[in-house]
Amino acid sequence: MKMLALFLLVPALSFGQTETNIPVDKQLHYLAGSTISGLTYGVVMNITENKKKAFIYSLITPVVIGFFKEVYDSQKPNGVFDGKDFGATVLGGLTISLIFKL
Repeated sequence: MKMLALFLLVPALSFGQTETNIPVDKQLHYLAGSTISGLTYGVVMNITENKKKAFIYSLITPVVIGFFKEVYDSQKPNGVFDGKDFGATVLGGLTISLIFKL
């Protein structure tokens, strides 16, 4: 239950408590990365009961999904690979992975 509370609260609080000039799109990418990471950690931990594997998979999964999402976006007419979107997704995943590691 503690992990679920951290998983839900940390990303929300990181943007909700301060005035920020971070665009909503980047915030959503951050939240998507943290969600993917948290869900991956939970699933892998539940299946393997191995903290190291859960950490590694929760770190890698948002990177892979974020990369392919940006590749998909770049294939659209007038689409581009947005490195900042990708970075925000990775940062969200990294944040949650490190919290679970603690």
